Amino acid sequence: MEDFTDHTGDTRQGFRWCQCCERTGRINLVQSEEGFFAVTRTALAGFLSGEHDADNARAWELGPQAPADHRYPEAGKRHGDK
Repeated sequence: MEDFTDHTGDTRQGFRWCQCCERTGRINLVQSEEGFFAVTRTALAGFLSGEHDADNARAWELGPQAPADHRYPEAGKRHGDK
């Protein structure tokens, strides 16, 4: 949580998106014969091609069951993104 100023000028608290999900609020969900994995966008191609596995710092094994739906709405575009 961190303080920010909203469009009305009021100070509020909110979340800042993490580097793992690249500030999108979402991370790629990959299913394989071994179960479900959360994989960052930067590691996705390598993970899918077999170059990286769940021991990689950018992929996490979630287990045999699909995770629950997202708890938070998807973030908007980053400042400066088109």
